[in-house]
Amino acid sequence: MGDRGNIYISHNTEGEAAAGVWLYSHWGGSRLLETAIKGVLAGRVGDPDYLTRTIFCNMVADGLYHENGTKGFHALELEEGDDLASSHSLLVGQFADTTGYGIGLRGAGDQEHPTVCVDGNTGTIWLDADRPTSAEDVCAPEDGKVIYRHERGLMLTDEQMKDLVHALALG
Repeated sequence: MGDRGNIYISHNTEGEAAAGVWLYSHWGGSRLLETAIKGVLAGRVGDPDYLTRTIFCNMVADGLYHENGTKGFHALELEEGDDLASSHSLLVGQFADTTGYGIGLRGAGDQEHPTVCVDGNTGTIWLDADRPTSAEDVCAPEDGKVIYRHERGLMLTDEQMKDLVHALALG
């Protein structure tokens, strides 16, 4: 049970072996493409380390504020008179949970969606339907479904993007 998926952020430099960081979401796999796009649009393309942090923070924030009907983070709705201290403890407890997200040198093998791949140097985003779990197995952008090129923007119309996100949500 879950909605598992990976984002791979390439940290490659010309002539070097494949290298990058894998981000895993147990409950937000169907939203990882949107998460990656938000992260790239936020800036730091060309600086893979900061871009990775930006994408990860977007992934966690999405989990914090997204109602998915199952498990995960949910926004705290405070009303006048609510005890902020106990609400803060609840929020901290959610972040201290040992499940839900991962950061690693390999992808999680239980993903239910195509891998969302991001070139940290160029901002290109593409999907790898083979769901790789190692940097060496990630397809090149031209062999996958390119979604976004930083210098040109989205490669899909709004309708194509909506259809793609819907298809990813269905697994």
